This record gives sequence, structure tokens and C-alpha cells, in this order.
Amino acid sequence: MTLAWADNDRLVRWECPPDRHCTRDMGERLVLTDVAGRTKVPLTGYRYADTPQDWEPLITRR
Repeated sequence: MTLAWADNDRLVRWECPPDRHCTRDMGERLVLTDVAGRTKVPLTGYRYADTPQDWEPLITRR
């Protein structure tokens, strides 16, 4: 799912590992991608609900 434009050519999106079924708040991470979604740069680690690694993204305008 796309969350925000990073610049004219890139987007911030949620990504799930290819071998897992992700649900909201479980196993997703933020990635920076090109518009087609081919090039991916991880921005965060995976998140898991109700653990010390749990976190919420905060996306703001510049």
C-alpha cells in the first residue's frame, strides 16, 4: 500500500516479506520504491504488534 510521495520519482510504501501473509501491524516494513515498485530500499525493520519492536509511522508534510 502506498503511503506518501517521497519526491517526483519515488514513493514510500508498506512491504511484506514474500514468504509471509501480513496483516495490519504485523510483519510489515516501510520501503522507498520507484513508481513501478521495482527498486526497493528498506527504510525500517519489520514491525510486530505488542512487542518492544512495535512502532507507528509518522508521516508529515515538509
